[in-house]
Amino acid sequence: MSASNYWTLFRLSASGRAIPKLMLSAKSFFQKQFANHQDTRSIQSQLLALSQSSDQTVADLALLCLRCYVSYQIVSSCLRLVDRFGDRHSFKLSDILPLVLHDQGQAKLREKTLPFEILRSFQPEKGSLSTWTARFVQQYPALTRFLAEQGLLLISNWALLNDTTEKQLCRMLSEIYLLSPREIDRSISLLKAYHAVYRDDPTRSGRCIPPSIAQLRAIAQSLGSSDSLDGLMSRLNRLGNYVRQYRVWCRRGSVLTCPLDSVVIPQMAIEKQVCPLETRFLRRYRQALVTELDAVILDILTTRIQKMHEVAAEHFLLSLYGLYCEQKTMRQIALELGLPGQYRVVRLLQLSKLRSTIQAQLIDRLKLRLAPFLPTTGIDLDRVLQEELEPLFKLDSQYLQTPVSFRSSESRSVFTLRMEHCLEKLVTGRRNPLVTMVQAG
Repeated sequence: MSASNYWTLFRLSASGRAIPKLMLSAKSFFQKQFANHQDTRSIQSQLLALSQSSDQTVADLALLCLRCYVSYQIVSSCLRLVDRFGDRHSFKLSDILPLVLHDQGQAKLREKTLPFEILRSFQPEKGSLSTWTARFVQQYPALTRFLAEQGLLLISNWALLNDTTEKQLCRMLSEIYLLSPREIDRSISLLKAYHAVYRDDPTRSGRCIPPSIAQLRAIAQSLGSSDSLDGLMSRLNRLGNYVRQYRVWCRRGSVLTCPLDSVVIPQMAIEKQVCPLETRFLRRYRQALVTELDAVILDILTTRIQKMHEVAAEHFLLSLYGLYCEQKTMRQIALELGLPGQYRVVRLLQLSKLRSTIQAQLIDRLKLRLAPFLPTTGIDLDRVLQEELEPLFKLDSQYLQTPVSFRSSESRSVFTLRMEHCLEKLVTGRRNPLVTMVQAG
């Protein structure tokens, strides 16, 4: 973290942009107080103590340094939100900054604003100011209301499950998702065990982080379940997504399929991002993504079809086409293709394996194209691409698991859209009998 963050205040311009302003008095004060290098936690603790000084000038300057730092973190958190969700949910930085960036550099910080609440409640012994600020940004009512209107519920699955009663879950699973009584009973038992182990754990802090391995084992033991810990975590996440989709649907009539499971938004460099121009690397990545994704999808689907006998190949392609392009359920597809049940479609498609194969090959192809354009050396491109691409495939899985009547076009990931495009291309390029079968649907 640069020391300049303690004397540069990001203010809101008339156009809704974050404009950095050098605060000379804060710079002079900070450099005088911290002539020797100190860690971030120590600096923030001392500034907070100085902000309570009986010398009003000292108190105001210490508070101004903290205000500068908070303004940086607010903009950083907003940039991260826009980077992750802006395109999919149709909002940009200038839409959300006015909701949270309230400090314009006045002599006194106004009460009931976000920066005021952050600094009023900050306790250094409980965490860093960056973590504290990110949490407050995500929970700020004006921002959460706006994001909910865009279909984005900014809360972890674990907090959602904590706040859901067995009665509420039973009603939404039976009336909205139309699950069978057996599936509902299993889900209720899972929620009950989760509440007993996780929600009621006296050692748990206020943050809703993912369950620990010990907690997952305790939940499995309470259920008498033979599921693996990964399987149990998947069941819990699926249950949380059901609750998330239902709550967003109640607010705006459409579902969200991209949960934000981290309570803290990771910090990102702000100096370059305040500028509206994208870096060369980001431009290259976005240009390469669709091209390479299409190529990988077509290659893998074509190879898979060529390895099957004719009937299986037609069933495979028609099943994918029905799932992605015609919004059909696997049960409908099984009936139309004369298969004995939904399980045969699941076994035929092997969607999880298909996504993993596509993701692995996509990373290899993107690495070849993007490696020469890395902005700095020492970047783990494998890890960066894995983190960027993982949500696309998770969103696709969640989208297809969402009841058809609750799906919205906005909730499709780039992967889902490109699958639709490639399947249309494959189907129209096949022999006439297959095209006729697809059109007959």
